[in-house]
Amino acid sequence: MKIRPLLIISFILTAVHYFLEPPRYFWWPLVGWVVNFIFIGGLLYFQQFKRVKYLSTLLFILTFIQLVYFFHYRSFIPLTAYEFILNEPRMLEEVFLMAKAQYFILPAIVLFFLFQRLLNKLCKSIQFNRKKIIPTLGLITLLISLTYNALPLERLGVLPFTSNYIAQTIAHPLFPYEKNSLKKNSELSESSKKIKNLNFNILIVISDALRMDALSASNKPEVVVDEKLQGFYKSSFIFNYTVSPSNMTDSSIPGFITSKATHRNFKSFRQSNRLWDFFEGPKTFYLSTADIQFSSLDESIKTRNLNLIDDLENIQKNLPLVDILKNGDQLFLPHLKQHFNTPFVGIWHMDGTHSYLYPPSTPLPNELKGYPKGKKKNYLHSISQMSDTLSKTLSKDLLKNTIVIFTSDHGEGFGEHGAHFHFKDFHQESIRVPLMIYLPEKLKSKIGDKKLRCLKENTNKISSTIDVIPTLLGVLDFSSKSSFDGRDLTKCKREKRIVGSTNCLTGYQCFNEDFMLANDDYYAIFSRKNGLIGVYDTWNDLKQRRPIKTYEKKKWPQFKTMAINYLQKLDRQDLADIVEDQLLLR
Repeated sequence: MKIRPLLIISFILTAVHYFLEPPRYFWWPLVGWVVNFIFIGGLLYFQQFKRVKYLSTLLFILTFIQLVYFFHYRSFIPLTAYEFILNEPRMLEEVFLMAKAQYFILPAIVLFFLFQRLLNKLCKSIQFNRKKIIPTLGLITLLISLTYNALPLERLGVLPFTSNYIAQTIAHPLFPYEKNSLKKNSELSESSKKIKNLNFNILIVISDALRMDALSASNKPEVVVDEKLQGFYKSSFIFNYTVSPSNMTDSSIPGFITSKATHRNFKSFRQSNRLWDFFEGPKTFYLSTADIQFSSLDESIKTRNLNLIDDLENIQKNLPLVDILKNGDQLFLPHLKQHFNTPFVGIWHMDGTHSYLYPPSTPLPNELKGYPKGKKKNYLHSISQMSDTLSKTLSKDLLKNTIVIFTSDHGEGFGEHGAHFHFKDFHQESIRVPLMIYLPEKLKSKIGDKKLRCLKENTNKISSTIDVIPTLLGVLDFSSKSSFDGRDLTKCKREKRIVGSTNCLTGYQCFNEDFMLANDDYYAIFSRKNGLIGVYDTWNDLKQRRPIKTYEKKKWPQFKTMAINYLQKLDRQDLADIVEDQLLLR
């Protein structure tokens, strides 16, 4: 067998990977080259067999989806995301629509046959001998072994994009991923004490993928596109630095509705009451514009006390997906308003800006007509449409008797710190979200000046969306025996706090092992794979443009101690050790 051609092609693909994603250690590319050599060698080996050579060619071509993804989002797709996507037909359909895949069918066919001929020539030049049974079995065994250990290899940074894709394709049928459920434990006793005779409705609006600094409520927007929400802003408590517990929906929402930190083991979520478990009497609902079954989200939401869970796709089964992506929230609004006729406690999960790659069909706002073309322009256009839809939702009659909480599940990046999209990064653009609480005037007069003063005071302290439930119960003057990781923002507390964010729920699902911890002094991003990513001044560097190099002698040790104690309290000594090691030299 002549291995020179195989060495060259694996070297080139490995070099491309580490050029786009520079290695932390010098030996990563060397080991990555060896791994690539084995995986690509396996693909070429199977070019000898008539029945599988076309599958081998297709798999080789599909590995370059990683490069297309990197072009759009400045990051490669993590290994665990493949299984997630393969189990989400709705997401695949959405991706194909956004990519306008129908225009690439003919070029893809031509590309397939060109690659087929190229791989055939490479295979012949290498001169595999398929009659040698022992080397064949050895190669197959080696491929399966590397595939089984693909996740540790990725964590070590030695699984280049080509090997990553091949490993996941092999792993899907051989080692199917069984995700644990976040469904509430049926044996868990319901809260004996509940809020009865609720005098006010509660509407929580979650606008998907909405970053705080894109709104005029942040006081420093790039451009104002949410003019129609100015009245709502002026009447609400606006929390100026709120962090989402995760940069992905399927881990952010469970944290939000249980007030549990996402650094905890998934079992903590199964053993916790949801928002609606604290109420008796009003109609309870979770309504979503997008698919509510996305990543088994519906399982983590449901309890016996939730009367209705539904989404637009189920309500209007024949509605084209394109219409949902463009105008889903506007189409959903009439269905939402039907539930305003009786006392209610509900959440509306808007598609918001999540589908901005498919821009709204509404006219472009005047403020954006001179704005540079690109994804950010589409995103701001989506915010304009979201603000219009929300302003139509929050009528004067509704606001007279309804507590309204407006927030998001995560933000969205546009390359400010290298990454696009949201699940890859933990800088502020990915997890700093709006949190606004509107209280009817009748309620304000009942809850007292002290709580109102504390709410106002806490708007200028760091907070988290896991604070929503304890704060809501505080507004309603309800004392619960449930244990929350979030804080009641109607209470004034002098001591500083740590808030955190991660999408790696232990025992459940993990896309990225990076995480962040912050207090009112420092905001730090940690990575198990790449070390300390950065430390920023929380309030004085909102855009996180200047990583801190010198630290205050009093505040810095306090932050380190708080961060470690916070993780230890959540039974995450493994993360506490990472924090201690990465902050040791600073």
